[in-house]
Amino acid sequence: MLKNILRISLLLIAFSFSAKAQIIGFGDLKSTYKSFNGLFDEDIQRNKLALYIGSPTGYFGKIRFKVEKSISPVHTLALTYTNYYGITPGNQAYLEFRKYELKKHQNYAFYYIKSGLGNSTGGGNYAFVGGGFGRQINFKKAPFFYIQFTQGIKLCKSFNGEVDTAENGFKGLFYLIGPGAIVDLNLNVGFRIF
Repeated sequence: MLKNILRISLLLIAFSFSAKAQIIGFGDLKSTYKSFNGLFDEDIQRNKLALYIGSPTGYFGKIRFKVEKSISPVHTLALTYTNYYGITPGNQAYLEFRKYELKKHQNYAFYYIKSGLGNSTGGGNYAFVGGGFGRQINFKKAPFFYIQFTQGIKLCKSFNGEVDTAENGFKGLFYLIGPGAIVDLNLNVGFRIF
């Protein structure tokens, strides 16, 4: 299983450097976007460092902090820490690589790959890889604030003990809505520092 996770992560890295981002589910809006093969405008280049917190609705089961740093005009690296509590408690940390490709009215689309480690409270440790795409919505009246939506797939492999530590009929939620969720959906509120 770990070999398969490594193979998939290598494929995702190769894809991120060679493929164009595809907007899925936006219908006719796809034709209104422009693809950037070179530099972004001054607005994206100014986005050198950003902080995120998880969405307020996510606070029922987790709290997330993310720091994103530009490494080129279109690429960023993000370091994320998440604390899960409630049904599937534990901690998770990962590194995420993003490539911003598309723009419409200062709202950006991007795709990402990520890899990290986690532990379940009272249980074991796990590693994971994932990838997907997202959208960043900027506010005209408050240009340093924005919202990001991401959607993708995540594969998780335990390597030291049991990670699905939920009790009382909640077994399996770790892989459905918990830290090891296969369908990876996130909503983050961001603030650009520089």
